[in-house]
Amino acid sequence: MILKPKELMQVDSKYSEYTIENFIHIIVQENLKKEELVARIRNTDTNEELCNKTLQKVDFAYKRIEKPLENNIKILSFIFPFSIIDGHKSFFNVEENRKLGFVRKIKEYHKYSFIGLIIYVTIIILVIIFF
Repeated sequence: MILKPKELMQVDSKYSEYTIENFIHIIVQENLKKEELVARIRNTDTNEELCNKTLQKVDFAYKRIEKPLENNIKILSFIFPFSIIDGHKSFFNVEENRKLGFVRKIKEYHKYSFIGLIIYVTIIILVIIFF
């Protein structure tokens, strides 16, 4: 059961029903530190087993948010900035990664693509100036 952002704020007492994606949305929207969210969960969930399962989901959510971009995608995004070779069929699907909560991956993808774009523009300018 994936809850929409508005529903998330209304169901604070039912953290155990949240999915990893729900926790990611809460973390990103409220800019929560892990300790704050863990404290919230410990205050609301009385069942120890349920609380541990929920805390495991929170741990997975933070790991997903901080997961770095793979090296092969870094190289590809540097060489082919913003997937210019295949248009809509990208080797890195930003929308899919956004839905799944890979925040750091998206930032790194944009960073390496932007650097690659700057390199291409610089090369073009140098070619125009010297030839």
